[in-house]
Amino acid sequence: MGHRPLTVIFLCIMLLPCAGFGADDRWRTEMDGAIAAHRQGNLAAAERQLRRALAEAEDFEKPDRRLGETHLALATVYFDQLRYADAENELLEAVAQFESASGPADPDLATAVNALALAYLRQGKTDLAEAPFRRALAIFEGALGADHLRVADVAFNLAGLYLTEARYGDAEPLLQRALAIREGKLGPDHQEVARVLESYAIVFRMTGRDSEAETAESRAKAIIGP
Repeated sequence: MGHRPLTVIFLCIMLLPCAGFGADDRWRTEMDGAIAAHRQGNLAAAERQLRRALAEAEDFEKPDRRLGETHLALATVYFDQLRYADAENELLEAVAQFESASGPADPDLATAVNALALAYLRQGKTDLAEAPFRRALAIFEGALGADHLRVADVAFNLAGLYLTEARYGDAEPLLQRALAIREGKLGPDHQEVARVLESYAIVFRMTGRDSEAETAESRAKAIIGP
């Protein structure tokens, strides 16, 4: 399917403590245990605890965003296990729950929608990925601002989709935007800047701009190192 640079940005539920919502103690205990297991690389234990957390969350009065958080966290574990079809199912549930509980402008909804697009890509369902990427981009822009790193992440992902489809003219402005945001927020020598430069070099090569490609490649190599 060609080159596909992707940034997974839906790990916040698993990598950071969950925000307090006065949640049921059993749900919180299972979620906190899953976070700890995930940090230790014990995906099987994380999955078991998330399934127990999901059982607790399903008893909450709906709509309740904790149910969306649990589905999103379980999708994270499935993504780490390369179980993309299972991740897709969880993400569809997460999207529905966030929409019901928080409305169409919730950044967590955008996180789930971006992740859903990634799950589609991982399964080769490229025809389904563009719309959710664009939706996630619009939500993040509205909620977090046009120069937020999550905007850059989704722009980079969408550009990756366009690269797989040889849509270089569509990919280029997205890469330009991702590069500007990451350079501004992370500095010019960050690894995430190098990732954009590598993809940018592909666009340059495929559109006959070899000197620009060499410049981008050289800069990326200098950042990444030997």
